[in-house]
Amino acid sequence: MTSLLTAGRRGAVWLRRAWLTYWAVLFVVMHVPVPERIVPTLHVSDKVIHFLAYLVLTIVGGIAVCVRGRRDGVGQGSSGAGAAGSAGRAVACRRLLALWAGVYVAYAAVDEWLQQFVNRTTSLTDWYADVAGVATGTLMLLLLRPARFRSGSEEDSLAHV
Repeated sequence: MTSLLTAGRRGAVWLRRAWLTYWAVLFVVMHVPVPERIVPTLHVSDKVIHFLAYLVLTIVGGIAVCVRGRRDGVGQGSSGAGAAGSAGRAVACRRLLALWAGVYVAYAAVDEWLQQFVNRTTSLTDWYADVAGVATGTLMLLLLRPARFRSGSEEDSLAHV
């Protein structure tokens, strides 16, 4: 059975496109003023929405930057094979996850600041929820052993973790 993570180059490209599309949609949704009649009908805290939005962004983004197709390796090293290649990919993936976590936290701050210009409120607690989503997503990815975020044999697939 082929999972998205073992689908090769096309799967890796699809994941990256999905990640960037989600991020663009998230930007638009976070900057569209919410009509007053909709606010009371939401029976969930906006902090939960912020947390989940950035959790999904972090997880999809983490998988997208760590998975590789047959020709585009992350931390592939000179050979890209064997234990040394796997260790190199795992280190590279952990570094990418840390880098992107920082990018998401900075983006969340800018995102909150920009909301004041589209008739929404800037909230430090919303940013805290965003950061909590990023931290949780990053930790989840790290616990799933990023060495498995690569295409190859079925044993290496994240689907079998």
